[in-house]
Amino acid sequence: MSPEHIIELMEEINDEALIMDNFNAAIIGIVERFGMQPIFLYDWQKCVDILTDGDAMSREEAEEYLDFNCIGAWMGDGTPAFANRSGEMESLAQSGNSTVRKFNSQTDYPICPN
Repeated sequence: MSPEHIIELMEEINDEALIMDNFNAAIIGIVERFGMQPIFLYDWQKCVDILTDGDAMSREEAEEYLDFNCIGAWMGDGTPAFANRSGEMESLAQSGNSTVRKFNSQTDYPICPN
């Protein structure tokens, strides 16, 4: 499904979902959440690629920009989500800037079946 089609679909199901200016090419899906409206899902690597296209920013600058201005921003329930599809955010985890942690179904939610 193309980003354009995803945007059209979102307009039908949640016209209050926030969309990031100039990052339409990085939209890869819609996130469904319990008790909340769906939101856009962006590919982290594609966002970095958009920012580094034409040497506008270095990779490090692009990651820092996304971390602070996008992932670190809460703009209400329509705030988009980001997918780490192949370890692209590893540099954030190593720097200690990431708030992501591994989920252990046995200790974090002990009633999950194996």
